[in-house]
Amino acid sequence: MFQSMQAVPLGDVTEAINDGFSDYVVPMQMTEDQLANRIEKQGLSKEHSVVYIEEEEIAAVLLFGIDVFRETKQAWIGGMAVRPKFRGRGIARKLLDFAVKTAEEADCAEVLLEVITENTRAWQIYEAYGFETINELMVAGLGALPSPDDGLPDICFEKEEEDVTEPYRTPWQNRLERTGNAYHICLDEERIGWISFMQREAKAMVLQMQVTDQSLMSRIPAILQQLKVDFGIEQLSVHNFMMDTKEYEGLADLVAGDVIQQYQMRKSIG
Repeated sequence: MFQSMQAVPLGDVTEAINDGFSDYVVPMQMTEDQLANRIEKQGLSKEHSVVYIEEEEIAAVLLFGIDVFRETKQAWIGGMAVRPKFRGRGIARKLLDFAVKTAEEADCAEVLLEVITENTRAWQIYEAYGFETINELMVAGLGALPSPDDGLPDICFEKEEEDVTEPYRTPWQNRLERTGNAYHICLDEERIGWISFMQREAKAMVLQMQVTDQSLMSRIPAILQQLKVDFGIEQLSVHNFMMDTKEYEGLADLVAGDVIQQYQMRKSIG
């Protein structure tokens, strides 16, 4: 039986999610406040998100959102967790059925989700259900960047004051609608692209980057170093950064430490 998340104490939902992800490829544990913040920041909907009840317990949770991006109405599965003791009962399939039905009723054109590449079993379930992989994403720290003493070009950042065009395949939670933080990249006072990042104190995650002149891709390490200098960033990483872009090629050699890769998948509706 499905029940709207609106009718369930958030603490009970949090407990169920933590149990469902306790043995995940990348174990995830959240507090109730962290879950509430995730729902708000990622544009998820308590109205459309549900829990699945079996044996008078929360057996599974589906976090779900609906939005319009680039004139296309989309639905996003922002998290799907089945508690270990309820697995093998076809509940994951029921969650997907519910998600697709909800998307259809809302006149969405497609449903999106992400899955860690190492989670082969989940990826196979989604593929068998009709989801196709549209790109690969990376979460990783960035290592050594050029020193400010290395003769960097004159790079600066201007707060974005006009619309920029985001790629259609931009991951749901990386979109400017959610982050609201984009800057034009300027080289010798000329705009050469833009960058979006999220910063908390001295740590920052790069979410999107576009460099318009392909010949300037080699300048990406210098751009990132100047970003650190200008914004007081000590630790820089990329989060769900699209790996099939020229910008990723420009920073790939900087990737250091633990790496998480995800597939972004899509199922067309209708």
